[in-house]
Amino acid sequence: MPNKVDLEALRLELERQLAQARNRVQEDRALAASEREHNEFREVMDQGDEAVAIEQAASDAALLDRHVQDERSLQAALLRVADNSYGRCVDCDEDIDPARLRIYPACKRCQACQTIHERTRVGPARSSL
Repeated sequence: MPNKVDLEALRLELERQLAQARNRVQEDRALAASEREHNEFREVMDQGDEAVAIEQAASDAALLDRHVQDERSLQAALLRVADNSYGRCVDCDEDIDPARLRIYPACKRCQACQTIHERTRVGPARSSL
């Protein structure tokens, strides 16, 4: 678990990153709304234009989803700071390496548990053929 000085610095970094994440979410939502308005007033598109617009909308939605996930992850980390569980792995309850927290302040698992999580959640690589 980080010492008090490190914890305060990490808390401030989490708050800074959360503010940035919130701004990204707001910008993404505003951009999506603007694109919807723009597309509503456009002339009838050909199939190629329509396909590009659909692909762009899907890409924008995926990016918005990622930014919302980032925001939630940062909020959860700040809640762990508040309840004094920050810096401890949510799976094994062992301390997370302080260097890992400095690199990714919102992390919630130690390296070993994160590796297990990724292997069990993602699954084996599959051939696309």
